[in-house]
Amino acid sequence: MDTAIINLPAVIDRPHLPSTLRAALETAADLASNSRAASTRAAYASDWRIFARWCETHCLCPMPASPATVAGFLVLWCAND
Repeated sequence: MDTAIINLPAVIDRPHLPSTLRAALETAADLASNSRAASTRAAYASDWRIFARWCETHCLCPMPASPATVAGFLVLWCAND
């Protein structure tokens, strides 16, 4: 599977996609990856690591996170500031 397709928000696991659809998905992945500045993507990645670690510490699944998980993270995270 192409790296560009793996980096889409949803993983597309269809190895027999028509070439026209594969090209469209690669273009979509390029557009998505270039829609934010490198510093913004780095900040998002850092925030994700913090959230994922917090979930692991509390035996919660980060993806997909339930609304209660996100709310708990935000309340406890803000209380630490």
